[in-house]
Amino acid sequence: MTARPALLAALMLTGPPAWTQSAATLPPPEPASVILDATAAGDTHGGWVSRAEATVPVQGGKYEFSARGRAWRDPKAYRGTGGDVSLGVRRLLYHVSIGARLGAKTPNAEGASYRLREFETTLTFYGRTLGPERPEIGAALWEKGGPPPLASSLDRTWVTQAHALYSRADHRIDRPEGRLELAHHTTRFELRETWRERTSLALIGGWSLYDLTLEPTDASIHLLHTPYPGAAFPVRGWPNQFFGADGWVDVAGAWRLHAAGTRVQFLDGGVEALLGAGLGWRPRTWVRLSAWLHERRRRGGKVREGISLDAALLF
Repeated sequence: MTARPALLAALMLTGPPAWTQSAATLPPPEPASVILDATAAGDTHGGWVSRAEATVPVQGGKYEFSARGRAWRDPKAYRGTGGDVSLGVRRLLYHVSIGARLGAKTPNAEGASYRLREFETTLTFYGRTLGPERPEIGAALWEKGGPPPLASSLDRTWVTQAHALYSRADHRIDRPEGRLELAHHTTRFELRETWRERTSLALIGGWSLYDLTLEPTDASIHLLHTPYPGAAFPVRGWPNQFFGADGWVDVAGAWRLHAAGTRVQFLDGGVEALLGAGLGWRPRTWVRLSAWLHERRRRGGKVREGISLDAALLF
């Protein structure tokens, strides 16, 4: 896969993309007061995505408040730019983490907008012991009587994480024949196994349900609110079900190799493969960088290639 001159020019002109599965998005090994994360992506068809997010842990990391803004454009599909904004909060407890997010997408050239609600939960097992998602702040999260368990007492040879995410997007789409309003429910599960904090593999799966019966001729829009491993760009259409995998391995200390992919099936019978491979680098404890190559393959359609760059700063 090669980056074409037009693609590189698009990256320089448009600036930061959607989330990517990069080392920069992982929790820091030590408590941080502010985490700033930005991504920029562009593809060979002139499309681009940008994302900026700020996360502020408070009370020693018990709570994490975040604000995120995204924008995207696909000149092959429609004119104009789409985007959304959202606010989120996570509560980290010693034995479980929970979170919620509210967001909205303003109408664009597609005549589409939505209101978004998300809820998530994470369980982390160290061997057979249920423990904190962030063991380095486990003492601050301990709420039982007596002294908290030492972080060194947790067996990190095999760490298992189970994550569940539910989202509801209330769509409004203006069409010549009238406005289409529907609720889009998405359930996503992830099971991740990490060995000695150096190698990790996750299996991801989920499905979407709608409160209306959609026909193949119904207007389809660009969607970006469901995190698909390996994806950096919005998918176009109404997803039905999806499954994928995400893995990484640390090499040479500050470097991380990353690969991810998802197969998405749509209500109209279409199938799209979203593939990504990346390289992450942490030159300092407070900065993380990564670069990704992406490929989108639609059954019976064209292949789209892209690149994304991600940077995170920890203060």
